[in-house]
Amino acid sequence: MMDDTEEQKDIIENLSDSRTWMRLLYMILYGIVFEIGKFVGLIVALVQFLFALFTGKPLPQLQKFGYSLAEFYRQIIEFQTFRSEARPYPWAPWPQADEGTPKADPKPSRAKAARAKKAETAAEDVKEAPAKPAKATRKRKKSVEQVSHTDDDAPSA
Repeated sequence: MMDDTEEQKDIIENLSDSRTWMRLLYMILYGIVFEIGKFVGLIVALVQFLFALFTGKPLPQLQKFGYSLAEFYRQIIEFQTFRSEARPYPWAPWPQADEGTPKADPKPSRAKAARAKKAETAAEDVKEAPAKPAKATRKRKKSVEQVSHTDDDAPSA
Protein backbone atom coordinates (compact mmCIF):
# COMPACT_ATOMS: atom_id res chain seq x y z
CA MET A 1 0.00 0.00 0.00
CA MET A 2 2.82 2.34 0.73
CA ASP A 3 4.18 1.93 -2.82
CA ASP A 4 0.85 3.08 -4.27
CA THR A 5 0.96 6.26 -2.22
CA GLU A 6 4.51 7.03 -3.29
CA GLU A 7 3.67 6.34 -6.93
CA GLN A 8 0.70 8.69 -6.70
CA LYS A 9 2.90 11.38 -5.17
CA ASP A 10 5.43 10.93 -8.00
CA ILE A 11 2.69 11.20 -10.61
CA ILE A 12 1.25 14.33 -9.01
CA GLU A 13 4.74 15.82 -8.77
CA ASN A 14 5.43 15.04 -12.44
CA LEU A 15 2.09 16.49 -13.53
CA SER A 16 2.76 19.72 -11.68
CA ASP A 17 6.35 20.11 -12.98
CA SER A 18 6.36 23.40 -14.88
CA ARG A 19 9.52 22.44 -16.83
CA THR A 20 7.65 19.59 -18.53
CA TRP A 21 4.76 21.87 -19.48
CA MET A 22 7.19 24.49 -20.82
CA ARG A 23 8.85 21.80 -22.87
CA LEU A 24 5.46 20.99 -24.39
CA LEU A 25 5.14 24.62 -25.48
CA TYR A 26 8.62 24.53 -27.02
CA MET A 27 7.78 21.25 -28.76
CA ILE A 28 4.67 22.81 -30.31
CA LEU A 29 6.68 25.87 -31.36
CA TYR A 30 9.41 23.72 -32.93
CA GLY A 31 6.76 21.60 -34.66
CA ILE A 32 5.47 24.74 -36.38
CA VAL A 33 9.02 25.88 -37.20
CA PHE A 34 9.76 22.42 -38.64
CA GLU A 35 6.78 22.68 -41.00
CA ILE A 36 7.88 26.14 -42.15
CA GLY A 37 11.41 24.77 -42.56
CA LYS A 38 10.11 22.05 -44.89
CA PHE A 39 8.75 24.77 -47.18
CA VAL A 40 12.08 26.63 -47.02
CA GLY A 41 13.89 23.39 -47.86
CA LEU A 42 11.64 22.90 -50.90
CA ILE A 43 12.37 26.43 -52.13
CA VAL A 44 16.12 25.91 -51.65
CA ALA A 45 15.92 22.61 -53.57
CA LEU A 46 14.06 24.24 -56.48
CA VAL A 47 16.48 27.17 -56.66
CA GLN A 48 19.41 24.75 -56.49
CA PHE A 49 17.89 22.68 -59.30
CA LEU A 50 17.41 25.73 -61.52
CA PHE A 51 20.93 26.93 -60.78
CA ALA A 52 22.35 23.50 -61.66
CA LEU A 53 20.17 23.32 -64.77
CA PHE A 54 21.44 26.61 -66.19
CA THR A 55 25.05 26.63 -64.96
CA GLY A 56 25.79 22.93 -64.84
CA LYS A 57 26.66 22.84 -61.15
CA PRO A 58 24.94 23.59 -57.84
CA LEU A 59 25.54 26.77 -55.86
CA PRO A 60 27.99 26.04 -53.00
CA GLN A 61 26.32 28.56 -50.67
CA LEU A 62 23.00 26.76 -51.03
CA GLN A 63 24.73 23.42 -50.42
CA LYS A 64 26.08 24.77 -47.13
CA PHE A 65 22.70 26.24 -46.19
CA GLY A 66 21.00 22.93 -47.03
CA TYR A 67 23.44 21.11 -44.79
CA SER A 68 22.85 23.52 -41.89
CA LEU A 69 19.07 23.31 -42.43
CA ALA A 70 19.26 19.51 -42.24
CA GLU A 71 21.29 19.82 -39.04
CA PHE A 72 18.63 22.16 -37.64
CA TYR A 73 15.95 19.55 -38.46
CA ARG A 74 18.01 16.93 -36.63
CA GLN A 75 18.30 19.16 -33.57
CA ILE A 76 14.54 19.76 -33.53
CA ILE A 77 13.77 16.03 -33.74
CA GLU A 78 16.27 15.24 -31.00
CA PHE A 79 14.69 17.88 -28.74
CA GLN A 80 11.14 16.74 -29.47
CA THR A 81 11.93 13.09 -28.80
CA PHE A 82 13.69 13.92 -25.50
CA ARG A 83 17.04 12.73 -26.87
CA SER A 84 18.48 16.15 -26.12
CA GLU A 85 17.67 18.83 -23.58
CA ALA A 86 19.35 21.51 -25.70
CA ARG A 87 16.86 23.78 -27.43
CA PRO A 88 17.75 24.45 -31.08
CA TYR A 89 18.02 27.85 -32.76
CA PRO A 90 17.14 30.64 -31.74
CA TRP A 91 18.09 29.51 -28.20
CA ALA A 92 21.31 28.05 -29.59
CA PRO A 93 23.51 29.21 -32.48
CA TRP A 94 22.41 28.36 -36.01
CA PRO A 95 24.11 25.11 -37.10
CA GLN A 96 27.10 25.69 -39.34
CA ALA A 97 28.07 23.57 -42.31
CA ASP A 98 31.39 21.89 -41.66
CA GLU A 99 34.17 21.54 -44.19
CA GLY A 100 33.07 17.96 -44.80
CA THR A 101 29.90 19.10 -46.57
CA PRO A 102 29.38 16.77 -49.54
CA LYS A 103 30.16 18.32 -52.89
CA ALA A 104 28.07 17.70 -55.98
CA ASP A 105 29.68 15.90 -58.88
CA PRO A 106 31.09 18.37 -61.40
CA LYS A 107 29.49 18.58 -64.81
CA PRO A 108 31.03 16.04 -67.20
CA SER A 109 33.54 17.41 -69.70
CA ARG A 110 32.46 18.04 -73.26
CA ALA A 111 34.57 15.11 -74.45
CA LYS A 112 32.93 12.78 -71.95
CA ALA A 113 29.48 14.05 -72.98
CA ALA A 114 30.36 13.51 -76.66
CA ARG A 115 31.47 9.92 -75.94
CA ALA A 116 28.23 9.26 -74.08
CA LYS A 117 26.18 10.67 -76.98
CA LYS A 118 28.16 8.53 -79.46
CA ALA A 119 27.53 5.40 -77.39
CA GLU A 120 23.83 6.24 -77.18
CA THR A 121 23.63 6.69 -80.97
CA ALA A 122 25.42 3.36 -81.51
CA ALA A 123 22.94 1.61 -79.21
CA GLU A 124 20.03 3.09 -81.19
CA ASP A 125 21.62 1.92 -84.46
CA VAL A 126 21.83 -1.65 -83.12
CA LYS A 127 18.14 -1.55 -82.21
CA GLU A 128 17.23 -0.37 -85.72
CA ALA A 129 19.34 -3.06 -87.51
CA PRO A 130 17.26 -5.37 -89.75
CA ALA A 131 16.35 -8.78 -88.38
CA LYS A 132 18.21 -11.89 -89.57
CA PRO A 133 16.78 -13.59 -92.63
CA ALA A 134 13.90 -15.98 -92.13
CA LYS A 135 15.95 -18.95 -93.45
CA ALA A 136 18.19 -18.91 -90.40
CA THR A 137 15.15 -19.07 -88.18
CA ARG A 138 13.65 -21.96 -90.13
CA LYS A 139 16.94 -23.83 -90.10
CA ARG A 140 17.18 -23.51 -86.32
CA LYS A 141 13.55 -24.59 -85.91
CA LYS A 142 14.21 -27.62 -88.11
CA SER A 143 17.16 -28.74 -86.01
CA VAL A 144 15.07 -28.44 -82.85
CA GLU A 145 12.35 -30.62 -84.45
CA GLN A 146 14.95 -33.23 -85.44
CA VAL A 147 16.22 -33.42 -81.85
CA SER A 148 12.73 -33.82 -80.45
CA HIS A 149 11.91 -36.61 -82.96
CA THR A 150 15.09 -38.40 -82.02
CA ASP A 151 14.06 -38.34 -78.37
CA ASP A 152 10.61 -39.76 -79.23
CA ASP A 153 12.10 -42.59 -81.27
CA ALA A 154 14.42 -43.70 -78.50
CA PRO A 155 13.52 -47.11 -77.05
CA SER A 156 12.14 -47.07 -73.57
CA ALA A 157 13.86 -49.07 -70.86
